[in-house]
Amino acid sequence: MLDPDDLTKITAVLDWEMVTVGDPLMDLGTTLGYWMSREVGDELLNMPFNPRVLMENITRQELVEIYAAASGRDVSNILFFYVFGTFKIAVIAQQIYARYVRGFTKDPRFATFNKFVASLGIIAASAISRKSI
Repeated sequence: MLDPDDLTKITAVLDWEMVTVGDPLMDLGTTLGYWMSREVGDELLNMPFNPRVLMENITRQELVEIYAAASGRDVSNILFFYVFGTFKIAVIAQQIYARYVRGFTKDPRFATFNKFVASLGIIAASAISRKSI
């Protein structure tokens, strides 16, 4: 975490799992981050490991509505959880890409993960601007 008054100062280092354990909305936000819709383009839709069949049939908003109906949870702040989840995925993709570049993994699917990191940042910023998942 960065100091809000001095973004060059690190105030804490968080373990992703520990940050999200216990908050089901964080898990939902991360799921929404993986849930690519058609407007993101083929590059992200064809990203390895995507559950594309589901994504083409249910929108993010529909998934949130299904979740809210089944769980009874308040999802009024889902944009925060979506953006945080998208950022979390970008960090994971960056770590995987760094391992690939350094030769710690040879899986060729990871060679273009740097593009995913940049695209995920754009997607998150766009959601904030639109005020919509």
